[in-house]
Amino acid sequence: SISPDAGADNIINIFERINRTGVSLSLFDLAVARLYVKGIRLRDLWRDFCKENESLAQLIKPEFILKVISIWQNKEPRKSALLDVIDELEKDAFEKQWRDACDWIGKAYERLTSPQGYGAFDKKWIPYTTMLVPLAIMLQAAHERRGGEEMYRKIDRWYWGSVFSQRFDHGVDTTTYRDVRAVIDWLDGGPCPTWLESFQVEGIDLLEV
Repeated sequence: SISPDAGADNIINIFERINRTGVSLSLFDLAVARLYVKGIRLRDLWRDFCKENESLAQLIKPEFILKVISIWQNKEPRKSALLDVIDELEKDAFEKQWRDACDWIGKAYERLTSPQGYGAFDKKWIPYTTMLVPLAIMLQAAHERRGGEEMYRKIDRWYWGSVFSQRFDHGVDTTTYRDVRAVIDWLDGGPCPTWLESFQVEGIDLLEV
């Protein structure tokens, strides 16, 4: 058995060693185990999400929702940080964060797929499903600030800039965390993210995107 006091990194290393012997255990499996002792049935929560969001559930993993929660707790959405968040949040707080994250992931998906949004009406037109995580957080931030059209246009600009610059091709967790912080600062009146300010639409080769 693993001590409850074992650090997140040690737990991950243990299970990665187990994985190499043929037992497949994901971050979600780790989260299920850690939350079970708090009386939280994560598999049931995910199952309920899948029933209510069939199309979206086919595109994302439950880790996406955990990543939203992690960033709300000001932590980069890496494995060890996600487990830290799971350990820190009590049952009621986690379940509320889970419900809120599910709600905003759903709203991000609606914006991504609707004709009034980004028009990805078929999943083959979704360039990066991983962008649903930062998009969900940005939309929640704009809503919380009672943002007008200008805020949503900034988010749109971030979205299309990220797509055409292929920003989410690699380093997704770090890019997600940095972009969320930079765009929310921009929504609050700060500067436009440096990479986006210097992005040149004229340099896009649509045949290679």
